Amino acid sequence: MSTQFPRIASKYNVQLIDFTPLNVQALDYVNNKETEENKPLSTDCKPMHGYGFIEADDGIYLIDSEGVGNSRPITKENPYHLSFYTERQDADNESKRYISIFPSCEMPLQEKHLRKYATGDTQPLHEFIREFGDRLDTNYMNWERHLEKVAV
Repeated sequence: MSTQFPRIASKYNVQLIDFTPLNVQALDYVNNKETEENKPLSTDCKPMHGYGFIEADDGIYLIDSEGVGNSRPITKENPYHLSFYTERQDADNESKRYISIFPSCEMPLQEKHLRKYATGDTQPLHEFIREFGDRLDTNYMNWERHLEKVAV
């Protein structure tokens, strides 16, 4: 489903990020807690969406593929808290999987972390934010306005 009007091409490029190395750290953290609480262990732990960052005149912004991100530039005092969601496999039926609806843990990320996990690939903002209805198109236009310093 897309809207009847195509998006206006963005002049902003998103630096793509691969947080896969952090998934293992998050899974270990969650499983240590689950072991202490005698709960079933998770089989995976990862962010729910793809991520990238945009460099603007006033700083760096992290954004996900649905157009959700920080409204202030990321700094040491204002890190982005990346949420991780767990997945479990049913012990009795391996074809059944369970996905958490709330984050299982978060990691605060600063600019140095974003640069560390950047892939070197870029994508225009209008392509990075996926298309599926008015909410995502609104998120896209809100980012365009925010980056251009246009008051809404």
